[in-house]
Amino acid sequence: MISQFFSFPSPENPRFRHGLNCMSKENVTSRGRILLVDDDEGVRTLVEKLLEKCGYSVTSVGLAQHCLERLSESTFDLILLDHILPDMDGLLLLQLVRDRLGKSQKPVVYLTGIADDTIKRRAFEIGVDDYVTKPFDPGDFMARVSRQIRPNGSA
Repeated sequence: MISQFFSFPSPENPRFRHGLNCMSKENVTSRGRILLVDDDEGVRTLVEKLLEKCGYSVTSVGLAQHCLERLSESTFDLILLDHILPDMDGLLLLQLVRDRLGKSQKPVVYLTGIADDTIKRRAFEIGVDDYVTKPFDPGDFMARVSRQIRPNGSA
């Protein structure tokens, strides 16, 4: 069930935007382009709606291979990466992304239900910029996202 991953109401609920640190989508053309990588379609849908309500343009994929394909086709201001993917471990994907983009080019945030300290340390060693565990507070999450994406697309 999706609600086990999030500590906030559904995007259709009027309380959804309460406490979020973002502008309405109508007031901004795009705050940045985000690639969301998570194998759970329900999680992707919910996080995508949250980000879009805050003015971000989101491309979401469910496989590591699709992530690598999107990175070769487009540029993104931020990558949100789950740890458990059906075709590749998240740490291996993180290593491939860093090898391809370099540590300083674009921020990567691990967004996962795994709260294991060993995995967390390894993710930071490889070059993740932040680590968010599910369930998460939407206001905290959006503050972390906006901190990673600088104005004018400079990360």
